[in-house]
Amino acid sequence: MKTYNFFNFQDIISTLRKSDVKNKEVLMPFEAYYGPISEDGTLEEMPFYKDYLAAFDIEGELAGFTLRRDFIPPSVHQALEKIGGIKCLDPKPSTDDFELMQRLVVGSLSVGYALVRDNDSPSVYRLVIQAEGRQNSATRGLERVTEEQFKRMFRIFIEEQIRISVILTDENDPERDDVWRERANRLVLFQQKAQLLREGKTGDV
Repeated sequence: MKTYNFFNFQDIISTLRKSDVKNKEVLMPFEAYYGPISEDGTLEEMPFYKDYLAAFDIEGELAGFTLRRDFIPPSVHQALEKIGGIKCLDPKPSTDDFELMQRLVVGSLSVGYALVRDNDSPSVYRLVIQAEGRQNSATRGLERVTEEQFKRMFRIFIEEQIRISVILTDENDPERDDVWRERANRLVLFQQKAQLLREGKTGDV
């Protein structure tokens, strides 16, 4: 049984249902093919988790390494809260929150990432995420995101996986074959990046 402090699958599904546009474009097509998501349904029961996200062997490929979760000093946390009520990750996400976030990042078809050894400890790695925007790009280590950003990332990545599931069910969708190939590529890419990390190298984001 997973223990999440930040991730709430049912809250995400509820938000999609309340949005007329997203419900019609994302959730309704998904449920039309896979069946309704029940009120006690879990992420781990979803086909995109069982058939894809679960295939990323986070624990095995990164054995012997620990994810850097937060190196922002307490003084910075306090300053951010005073300036604009911005909260860094406090209270902390659970181990399961971080594991799921890693699966969603490495399995996403919309962001780049790198696994980078920490300068102070060779057994610690940082997950650096790169998101490409229409006019610019943003790169940030997972340990540097705020509480709201962390939760918003869950919503964005889950919605992405649901959208992709819909594409994969439509044999006439022009993106379908590309998505199948890209998902297979992402699995191989993760193994390659994990290998580089073990060798003390860092691949491009």
